[in-house]
Amino acid sequence: MKTSILPLKTILAALAICLTLTTSQAQFAVSTGFDTNSGKYGFAEKTTIFTWHATAEYTYEAWSARVDVPRERVTSPVGTVVIAGRPRLKNRINARNQGLTQTESGQGDVEGSISFDACHGSQTGWSAVLTGNVKFATADEEKGLGTGKTDYGFAFDLSRTIDHLTPSIGFGYRIVGKPTGSDLKNYATGSIGLGYWMTDSTNLNLSFDCYQRSSASSNVDNELSLGLNQHLAKHWDIELHALVGLSQSAPDYGAGASVRFSF
Repeated sequence: MKTSILPLKTILAALAICLTLTTSQAQFAVSTGFDTNSGKYGFAEKTTIFTWHATAEYTYEAWSARVDVPRERVTSPVGTVVIAGRPRLKNRINARNQGLTQTESGQGDVEGSISFDACHGSQTGWSAVLTGNVKFATADEEKGLGTGKTDYGFAFDLSRTIDHLTPSIGFGYRIVGKPTGSDLKNYATGSIGLGYWMTDSTNLNLSFDCYQRSSASSNVDNELSLGLNQHLAKHWDIELHALVGLSQSAPDYGAGASVRFSF
């Protein structure tokens, strides 16, 4: 299957236009890094997903735009498809494919988002961010790296910084593009977290995330993650994280790291 790259070209063109509007209040950032997750996700066989990300961000006052271009390597049971970094069954596994696994690699689904912080410039420490996102069908569905359909979603995140602590809560909803005959479902997400500013440049954060079942054969996905964000120099930041699954449909474990340059 040959996927169209028109959406990606459109996004990159939009970012280029944004760059021409740069002012002292605007910021552009690029980052790269990886995520890896492994577990049975409720299946009989283990799935391992390794994703390398290249990301571009543009921020102006209360608005921000982000594009993530992933490349994936997935080892999973035959008949699964990757949705937002998680393997799900498109259809129930038939007897012929029972116990079989496959390894595929290639371009993942490009995702773009636009966010608005309603509390931008507030002196109270509050942040209320509404985000809309689109997942473009740039991955090869024949390899199970994507559904071959476009997804849409939105999220709302609320947080407040009080001294060294930043408690947060968020929820979202994803409308999944469904291939003909699939058992895939739209699903909601929720999170609750707590950040701790160890120093002015070092933040430690703990988060509990819950994903509603996204296919007829999956269940609720609960995860606990720990992250560290470190500002290294004037323009450089690094991020490290690790997670453990707390439910049958979650990965057993995961980890990742990224480096970010802003200007």
